[in-house]
Amino acid sequence: MKKVYFSDLSWFKTILLSFLVASFTQSHAQLQAEYLFNGNGNSTSGGSAPDITLNAGTSYATDRFGINLAALTTDGSTGYAELLNGLNGMNSGSVSIWFKSNNATSDFPILRRETGTGAVSDFYITLSSSGILSFTAKYNTSNTMYISYANSNLLGGSWHHIVATWSGTGKKMYVDGILLAQDTHGFYNNDTYNLRIGRLSNVYANGSFDDFRIYGHELTQAEVGTLFHEYGWAEQTTCLRASYHFIGGSLIDDQNQPAFTGTPFDFAHVAQDRFGVEANCFAFLIPSDGLYFPPALMQNLNTGSVSVWVNLSISGGYRPIITNNAFSFYIEGNIPKIKINGTEYSDGNTLTTDVGAWQHFVITWGNGALTMYQNSSLIYTIN
Repeated sequence: MKKVYFSDLSWFKTILLSFLVASFTQSHAQLQAEYLFNGNGNSTSGGSAPDITLNAGTSYATDRFGINLAALTTDGSTGYAELLNGLNGMNSGSVSIWFKSNNATSDFPILRRETGTGAVSDFYITLSSSGILSFTAKYNTSNTMYISYANSNLLGGSWHHIVATWSGTGKKMYVDGILLAQDTHGFYNNDTYNLRIGRLSNVYANGSFDDFRIYGHELTQAEVGTLFHEYGWAEQTTCLRASYHFIGGSLIDDQNQPAFTGTPFDFAHVAQDRFGVEANCFAFLIPSDGLYFPPALMQNLNTGSVSVWVNLSISGGYRPIITNNAFSFYIEGNIPKIKINGTEYSDGNTLTTDVGAWQHFVITWGNGALTMYQNSSLIYTIN
C-alpha cells in the first residue's frame, strides 16, 4: 500500500507543515495596460494605453463572481476585441487574462497578435477542442516554438486564469496560478501587429474574457498567485487535486473529497501555524509520527505540482518532507532532492535553510522538466 508520510527521522525534532495557505496583496508593478471589461473596453491602467476596439458580436456578461455586465463575451461567429499595436517592443513581459469557453467541441482562441487578415502571426494563446492549451511565440526571424498543457476540464463553461510570460531566456505558462509549461525560447518581438482577443484568423471564440492585463516584466510565481487570488477568488478544483489547510487539525481535503481524507498516527499533533493561529498545522516529534493519505492522492500525476510550507527545527542530516512510493521530497545534507518513481533528481547545490523559520516550497513536473522553488525563487530546473 502506498503511503504519504510527513515526518522527521531526527529523534525528537519537529517539522511543522501546512498546505496551500497564502496571504496575497495586490501588486501591479510595471502594468502597461489593463482592461476590466466593466461594461466597456476602456483602459483602466492610466498612462497612454489605448482603449480596446470591440467588434460586432461582442457584448457583456456575468463575470466569475456573478456580477452582471462585468465581463466581455464573444459570440463565436464574428465577435472579438482588438488592441492597436499590442505588445510592440516588449522583449520581456507578461499577459494575464481570465477566460471561459462555452463550447467544449470547438477551438477557443484567447490571444493572438496578427496582421489584419490573420495570415501572419508571431504570438498566440489558444485552447484546442481537445483541451490542449498552448502558448506560441516567434523566437527568431522565421521560427516559432510553443509550450502546452493538456486538460479537457479547461473546456466547457468554467472560468480559468492564464498568465504567459516571456524574456530573453524563455517563456512560461501558468494556469490557475500554477506553472505548467516552460521552455528556453523567448519572444523575438520585432513586428507591429495588433493584438486580438477571441479571434485566430477566421476562428472566433464562443465564450467570455475578463481582467486582461499587460505587464512590462516577467511576472514571478508570487505575482501570478496574487492575480489568481485577486478579490478573494478561491482555489479551483479543475487543476487542484487536493489541498489541506489543517484548520483545527482537520485532514479532510478542502474540496471535501472523502477519497483523499488523511489520518494522523502516533504522536502527530496540531500546533501553531506561521500566522500564529493555534491548531492550524501539524507537528511531529518522533520518527514514527506522520500523516497518512490514501494512495489515490498521488497516483497518475504525470504532470503536477506540490506546494508545502515547512518549519525545520534542525540543519543538516536527512530530513524527509514528503515521502511516498511514487513521489518524495527531502533534504539531505542541505541539498534538496526529489524522487519520482524511484529516480532521484537534484542539481547538487546546497539550500539556504533558516532553522525555525517558515519556508515555502513548490515542486512542479511534467513535459520533460522538473522545477523547484523556495520562497518564490527558482532553485533549479532539470530537463
